[in-house]
Amino acid sequence: MSNNDIPGDYIAGLVDGEGCFHFSASNGYKNRGRGDEYYPTWRYSFVIRMEGKEEPILYEVQKVVRCGKVNKYPNSNGNRKPSVAFSVENLSDLHDKVIPFFKKYLLRASKRHNFEVWSEAITKLYIIRNRPRSNVGNKVNISNKERHELMVISEQLTSIQANRPGRKKIDR
Repeated sequence: MSNNDIPGDYIAGLVDGEGCFHFSASNGYKNRGRGDEYYPTWRYSFVIRMEGKEEPILYEVQKVVRCGKVNKYPNSNGNRKPSVAFSVENLSDLHDKVIPFFKKYLLRASKRHNFEVWSEAITKLYIIRNRPRSNVGNKVNISNKERHELMVISEQLTSIQANRPGRKKIDR
């Protein structure tokens, strides 16, 4: 970080209010020659979403964190103001840049627990994806135990996010 960059503590505060740590599994079955077993596809990201006028600050965040992209979302349906989002979706960047950043610049609000659970999932998946691959099809094998551990973490994060203060609950 240079002297002109926004401070890491400022970014941590911004994330406490506007950030999201996402980790989930897709719903689906894939036949791998052993019947219809459940093999989820993992989805993960770190996102800060704000009103469109805040775009310059997200480019500053991108510069400091040294990864990610900034996307604009126009007012397409008339119900929202235009917005802008900084996002990181690359597993290596999440593991090697985002996690160390927030271990150095601690989150102070309830988002801290969300980050701790999320970083556990990212770390586990990173280790799985970077171990030696099998000789058959160059695939990474994930054990049932590892799959279960990641599913539990995914469910924890869903529960944390669903029960956070200010979240609108929809009756169905």
